Amino acid sequence: MDHAEYWIRMGYASYSPPVVTPTIPELTEVVQDTEDLKTTVATTSESLAGEVRGLSGQLATLSTAAAVEGIAIIVLAIAVIVVRRKPA
Repeated sequence: MDHAEYWIRMGYASYSPPVVTPTIPELTEVVQDTEDLKTTVATTSESLAGEVRGLSGQLATLSTAAAVEGIAIIVLAIAVIVVRRKPA
């Protein structure tokens, strides 16, 4: 005879594991940690959104500067060609 079956029949053991319920302080700590994490995520999200907006503005400025420089190079190239073609 199996010893486990004997103890189950006697009522001292069970096939299901014992139910362990957390104490109230543990639940309170988990809730507080969850709230802290929620606050941290919200703060970090807002901070990252601000950084992205700043980088977007800088990228727009750099794109405009690159376009202006490109136009200036084309104008200078045309000016050099025109100056060289003039008869002396």
